Amino acid sequence: MPEPLPQSLLDDFFDGKSTALQRQWLAGWVRHPENQAAFYLALDDWERRHPQYPADVDAALSRFRTALQTPEPVADETVSTVYRSRGFRTAWLWAASVALLLLAGGWLGRDVIFYETHRTGYGQTRAFALPDGSTATLNANSALRVPRWGFGSRTREVRLDGEAEFSVRHLPDHRRFVVKTSSDFSVEVLGTEFVLYARDVRRRVVLNWGSVKVTYQPGRQVLMRPGDWVALDGAGRLERRKTATPARFAAWKEHRFTFDQTRLADIGDLIREHFGLTVRIADSTLAERRVSGVFQAEEADELLDALGELLRFRVEEDNDGVTIQPVSQP
Repeated sequence: MPEPLPQSLLDDFFDGKSTALQRQWLAGWVRHPENQAAFYLALDDWERRHPQYPADVDAALSRFRTALQTPEPVADETVSTVYRSRGFRTAWLWAASVALLLLAGGWLGRDVIFYETHRTGYGQTRAFALPDGSTATLNANSALRVPRWGFGSRTREVRLDGEAEFSVRHLPDHRRFVVKTSSDFSVEVLGTEFVLYARDVRRRVVLNWGSVKVTYQPGRQVLMRPGDWVALDGAGRLERRKTATPARFAAWKEHRFTFDQTRLADIGDLIREHFGLTVRIADSTLAERRVSGVFQAEEADELLDALGELLRFRVEEDNDGVTIQPVSQP
């Protein structure tokens, strides 16, 4: 087993003060899988102790390229030969990449190292399996951050920005599964299926089956049952009601949009979130018109065309989006 690496050597490396011999020793040490977790933990600790470290991306890239092209010579020719060997060069590239992340991003670099982020673009959906056997389906313009190490054994906590449907696998040790959002709002489950919406200032959970516990403010919780619909607005007000068709809240997986007395203004917000298209409504009365029904659409234009026929409005393209204008009655 490789010998333990002194903490002072890791600190010198992160501070940019290590010598060529020290970097060589570190690269050989970090090649062993059992040491990589310790390296990441030491990096996390260093970042916590240096929260205001100034990032200079251009300078970091320049130093990184220079290190690859002209490695610093050392006095011992034998060591120098090892330094140029293929095995060490691979490890040095890896270590230099970690240092580059640190220099270029601070806490952003930490997220890249410790978490894998699954993303979808505008108009896209994506389904994937999590390491514990659970599954997640992301709606458009969404991101789910999952720990790279220990997920399922040490933790089952993920962070969502956007909207997703989760099917959570129950584990023999009853380990909880927690979905956090960017605000003080989280969903805790053992084994269940639910849809979580977390955008801007509004949060919403719809439970298909099983049970979940929603924490929406410090010390405030609500236990949900199948068919429950819970929403939290920007003012911290919680709304709870029953729905006979919880599956319709995941209709976006089939590119279907289901509205139930939904204001056109709210549909405009949905189009911006889902397709990245800014929608302005020129007439306040038209903005308050309500829509019910199911609409199939893979593009924003398809949804706007269908709504336009129903509510009698026309769409005018602008430089940064579209404007909806009412059609004059004959």
